[in-house]
Amino acid sequence: MTERATSLTADLPAEDAALDALLAERAAAFDPAAASAERGAALFKPQCAACHAIGGVGGSIAPQLDGVGVRGVERLCEDVLAPNRNVDAAFRTVLLVLEDGRVLTGLPRRTEGETLILADAEGKEFAVPAETVLDRADSPLSLMPSNVGETLTPAQFTDLLAYLLDQREPADPASADASAEK
Repeated sequence: MTERATSLTADLPAEDAALDALLAERAAAFDPAAASAERGAALFKPQCAACHAIGGVGGSIAPQLDGVGVRGVERLCEDVLAPNRNVDAAFRTVLLVLEDGRVLTGLPRRTEGETLILADAEGKEFAVPAETVLDRADSPLSLMPSNVGETLTPAQFTDLLAYLLDQREPADPASADASAEK
């Protein structure tokens, strides 16, 4: 069975090569005239806002994205399609092996007494009693799904990219406070 799997996959490009090709393809295909930031905003809400915030609206599990548009097309393609390439240490996941055999992954949020509070990929917090942890390993990976290139069509991705590129102003704390009060 192993020989058959090896022969079937022998001519497939390396994962990095396939990802590099996808990044280049999506960046080259971006056409601002055909893209719609409005449609991108509509995609952002269900696809990204559970974790990311713009203008004080959205989740706090991942980096806020005010001003992210200054990164440009190529870097935003990489940020969205290859989220594990440039993970800030503050957003790296932790892997916990528990006494009962379960393995949990999450983003460390805080410690409450003897309880670890982590967040899952949807941004939902969960508690783990510290005494149940047998092993802990920090991961270089992001909680962000690495399959956005598969879940969004090229047209949807272009619209999302247009929306993100429109986010060129850094957050204004006064306006974020005002929008949070609404």
